[in-house]
Amino acid sequence: VKKAVQYIVENACDEQLTLSSVLKHVNMSRATFSRHFQSALGQSFTHFLQSIRLEAARNQLTSTDKSITEIAYESGFSNLSHFNSLFKKRWDMTPRDLRMMTKK
Repeated sequence: VKKAVQYIVENACDEQLTLSSVLKHVNMSRATFSRHFQSALGQSFTHFLQSIRLEAARNQLTSTDKSITEIAYESGFSNLSHFNSLFKKRWDMTPRDLRMMTKK
């Protein structure tokens, strides 16, 4: 699991990162990996990956002037609407709200 977490963190913003690519990297079956990952981290692969990508996006929103769309794609999200929805669910504000709050 440690090897998988390191690989995920290093490649989180790559839109091509998938559970399949992680499974190949650590040479584990889906069921075994999911069981060990959930046990070790207390969350699923998908939730963990989304959290890393959302943190990366939040950091860029507060430290750069890049567009929200550009930041979403650079953070590994392939769908802007999905990014906005996850962001709002996580922090109870939109990416735009965060940017406006931190730029004042």
